[in-house]
Amino acid sequence: MLRRTLLLLAVPMLLLAATSAHAVAQTGTLSIALGDRMTVTDRGLFGTVPVSLTCTFDGVPDFGNLGNINIEIRQRQGNKIVRGGGSLPSGFGPEACDGVTRTFEIRVDAFFSPFRMGSGLVKADAFACGTVPTGEFVCLNATTDWQTLDFRPAPAHLT
Repeated sequence: MLRRTLLLLAVPMLLLAATSAHAVAQTGTLSIALGDRMTVTDRGLFGTVPVSLTCTFDGVPDFGNLGNINIEIRQRQGNKIVRGGGSLPSGFGPEACDGVTRTFEIRVDAFFSPFRMGSGLVKADAFACGTVPTGEFVCLNATTDWQTLDFRPAPAHLT
């Protein structure tokens, strides 16, 4: 009897939840791809990593600078892991979401210990948010898996 009462109460609750929830339709695409090298400068205190971004919104987004790319770096040095990170200093605006692939050189700062020449791992994520023509505020997200990155010195004229 108790089970039947609980079932009778649960069915209307599930129906209510199913009818009140709605999903916002996908309103664009966002993808990122990392280069395979980091140019290390200033004695390993920072470097730059090329990141390609392709972003499209259905309609014209109105989001100002609500888009950015973030990078995380890890490099093993003996028995420790050196970490670093960076992002676009001021994000990117709606002009970057026109479907054209753009490449950004993102500065990555070493945390606590400098990078060394060799290799390491890199991972990136990006987001772009905006109000689409239907009036809904939506966010697009993209992320990469960890991948190998070569750490190379900057050309002599850049150091």
